Amino acid sequence: MIIERHYIVADVVATYVTQKVICVRMRTLIKRRRGQWESNLIMQEGQSKEQHWHEVNERIKHWLDERQELIIDFCALSGVYEYKPESPESQQWLKKFCEILIDYVSAGHFEIYYELMREAEAFKDGSDNLGKILLPCLTESTEQALSFNDRYADCLAVKHDDLSLLRENLSHLGEAMVHRFEYEDQLIEAMHNTHRQVSAA
Repeated sequence: MIIERHYIVADVVATYVTQKVICVRMRTLIKRRRGQWESNLIMQEGQSKEQHWHEVNERIKHWLDERQELIIDFCALSGVYEYKPESPESQQWLKKFCEILIDYVSAGHFEIYYELMREAEAFKDGSDNLGKILLPCLTESTEQALSFNDRYADCLAVKHDDLSLLRENLSHLGEAMVHRFEYEDQLIEAMHNTHRQVSAA
């Protein structure tokens, strides 16, 4: 069935993330969105390529809004505000950033990338080949995002050594995410935006 196929494809995407520990941790994130996926997939059955393009376009817009929020919170943590372990406000900033980070990464891997591959396959223009090349390039930033979340999501349980390295870890994460955004933009351009005129016709 179509829902079962979705889970199979999600696992295929997960295999691009080469380290087993990352795959296991990413699969746990699927559970958050499983109900939403099932309802969306039921609605998509029988859609035309054009209808699917417009639906994916709305999802991408929402996802890029999440990216903007992620960037704003990253800037707040890395320079605008000095993190103070004893400050509830600082703890809230860090917790919120971790939540947005994981939501953004999981939405990319198990919603957006899947829909882009599905769209590329539907249009049969070879753009899915780029996806097969670029998806493995997302491994490093996925690993860093998950590691950062493991260290800092529970603000009250963060080790002193990790707090002292927060600025440095943010810097490394920021560099990895910049590359990730570049790869994602290439995927969107090649596997979605190029179909805009066809879908508008």
